[in-house]
Amino acid sequence: MLFNRTRADTLLAREGVDAVVATSRENVEYITGHQDPTHMLMKASMIFAVYSPQARPAASAIIPTLEVETFMASSSWVTDLHLFGFFARSARDQDAMDEIGRAGRALMAKAHNHQNAVDGLVAALRERRLESGVIAIDESGLSPDGWKAIVAALPNARIVPASTLLWTIRVVKTPAEIDRLRTAARLTEIGVHEAIAALEPGMRDRDIARAFHASLVRNDALPSFTMFASGTATGQPHLITSDRVVQSGDLVRWDVGCTYESYHADTARAITLGKPTARQQRIWDLLAQGVEDAIALTRPGADPADLYNAAMSPIRKAQLPDCERFHCGHGIGIAIYDPPVITATDPTASVFRIPRAEGGLEVGTVFNVEVGYYMQGEEGFLCEDTLVVTNGGFERLTTASKALQRDRYLS
Repeated sequence: MLFNRTRADTLLAREGVDAVVATSRENVEYITGHQDPTHMLMKASMIFAVYSPQARPAASAIIPTLEVETFMASSSWVTDLHLFGFFARSARDQDAMDEIGRAGRALMAKAHNHQNAVDGLVAALRERRLESGVIAIDESGLSPDGWKAIVAALPNARIVPASTLLWTIRVVKTPAEIDRLRTAARLTEIGVHEAIAALEPGMRDRDIARAFHASLVRNDALPSFTMFASGTATGQPHLITSDRVVQSGDLVRWDVGCTYESYHADTARAITLGKPTARQQRIWDLLAQGVEDAIALTRPGADPADLYNAAMSPIRKAQLPDCERFHCGHGIGIAIYDPPVITATDPTASVFRIPRAEGGLEVGTVFNVEVGYYMQGEEGFLCEDTLVVTNGGFERLTTASKALQRDRYLS
């Protein structure tokens, strides 16, 4: 199961919450295990998951009638299903149906049916007798009108925001989540290795990205973000992959990830096609050392601020101009950015808006450490690895070489 029910039960009890309602695509899938195509294709759609540990049923999914078959294919642990919206299927004779058709017909007959998603949500809460309870609703996947509709439909409930609560639950991964993250990291590094091995002067940056994508698809993963660039374009913090032709002696940099069964990878390196200059090697060594120094501090209870300072220390001591960064890493999971943020500053006051890691790192937290340095319009570097916090310290999920010269990186 993806959902960390034990942690959820503890945190909901601590906050005095009777039920939590997921609304975002990531949070609904996290609780139910159901990857809902409607949620991916229609960003404004309202689709919900309810979890209430002290009630029965403990969980409900409120999904479009269209998604009956995809819900069955997900093998969700949730058995209480509320369907909404009209989507007709021709009612064939049972004997003429295949196994999926018969199961889908049975599921539709068993499920609760509603006109819209809010009606389904209210019914799921009423069957738990929680219409006057404390309901934490994930505001991250709702429009203001959606929030107002739910509040109006539950006038006697005390409704509180839930995105921080769900983020806090998600920060500690289950074994099933870690397995997916481990696979995603491995397939990403295989894809990069194959793409860089095929790279020759005269190819375009876009050709590197295509080779990376081809490797991922062969291995049943999907690209979630792909940034390869060469030459002066490496100085862009978020790379713009283009038709630039790679030249002998160029610096090539990437920041890439894949999605494997909804879980993400994120890694970054740089290589030179030929011997690096002394300045390139010096900068890269400082960044790689910072990543390794931060990783070495990883253990249960470690303060993300200490990891941030360790990651920044080499480039600070070298007094490189304009070397400061807000963060040196982030959690990763069913979203590319999960808690914690590896920073010495308040992450809720930044672009991340991710809650602090109160009490330090926890066993089962999966996160990235990254250190970059960018010379605008000239060249730039980023070194990034992924690891999981264990009882004994950490396990590396990314293991690619940190050699800067391409031949040594591939060896």
